[in-house]
Amino acid sequence: MGLKTEAGRLITNFGTKPIGIMQWKRENFYLYGLVEPLTGEYFIWEFSHLNAACFQIFLKKFSANYAQDIHIIQLDNGAFILVNIFKYLKI
Repeated sequence: MGLKTEAGRLITNFGTKPIGIMQWKRENFYLYGLVEPLTGEYFIWEFSHLNAACFQIFLKKFSANYAQDIHIIQLDNGAFILVNIFKYLKI
């Protein structure tokens, strides 16, 4: 169904199309997470958007929680990720 709102039945005169355009407000959220495959330890955080700013905050929170450890993170080719990659690479 997506974002389509079902109008259902509305009371009108015969031959008159009902006017009842309405769009339901939907709340979205995104889960950012990292999992350690061997131990199953995980770090998950909920954000309102899937963008570079939220990803940056997620990485800062992750690095604050695991400051003593060294981690290798495998990422996909998301556009919001590629913006931040060059902040961490020492070229």
